[in-house]
Amino acid sequence: MRLFFMTIFAATITTASSISAQVYPEPSSTTVNDFADMLSPEAEARISETLSDLECEAGAEATIVTLSSVRFYANDMSVADYAAGLFNAWGVGDQDRGDGILLIVFRDDSQLRLTTGTGYDAEAKERAAQIVSEVIIPEFQNDAFEAGIEKGATAIADDLIRNVNAQSTAPAGQGSGNGVWWLFGGIGAVIAGLMGWSRVKAARLAATPCPSCGKTELRQERVVLAEATLEAAGSGEHRTICGACGHTTAEPFVISKKSPPKDDAPKFSGGKSDGDGASGKW
Repeated sequence: MRLFFMTIFAATITTASSISAQVYPEPSSTTVNDFADMLSPEAEARISETLSDLECEAGAEATIVTLSSVRFYANDMSVADYAAGLFNAWGVGDQDRGDGILLIVFRDDSQLRLTTGTGYDAEAKERAAQIVSEVIIPEFQNDAFEAGIEKGATAIADDLIRNVNAQSTAPAGQGSGNGVWWLFGGIGAVIAGLMGWSRVKAARLAATPCPSCGKTELRQERVVLAEATLEAAGSGEHRTICGACGHTTAEPFVISKKSPPKDDAPKFSGGKSDGDGASGKW
């Protein structure tokens, strides 16, 4: 009889362990889910604003998740498989475009995974790997976790999602008056694709001669001209400005109309991932 109860107890423990081996928390936000408390309130607010602006402008959802340890959430899974499972459980990104991005960080295990939606091609996935290895991991190796996550979020927005959108929507041709701008834009896109992170892109731009005065003092700014509302889309410009002569060129962008208020629980748009992405360890 004692052996019988011991067997039942062991079976119960085994079943409970297998059930709890994989736990997907409910999202607290569609932008930042800092369950492991790796971010200060100020940093979390800045990152959330970056990713919210991205969603308004490009219509793409990117979310940051921090968790304490693999053993509490993904005991029987690899970090890559768990990240894909969480991505699909939440439905990050647009269902048709597959443009979602999820960055998950396991604090105590020194592991992370940047998972891409089904809509990204091989070049975008290589760029995702560069963001992990060249932007986030170096900061993490210096224990600058907040800086690594914030710079990673910015790189995801600028060098991955906006870069992909810019390439997919670029017009076939322009008038001769804009020829120099589109030449520099094309060079900038190639540099961004090869180097893959914002600091290098800014340095390259700064080294590009101004089309007006020839000096190398170009910088870029993102300017919102009209905020989006529930009734109307907003507008803005990506401006390239010469610090020497003030010459300015501008590329307009549209900010999508604000969505009506949703239920209290944050909801993603039903996107999926095949598990592609890039992993990192520090």
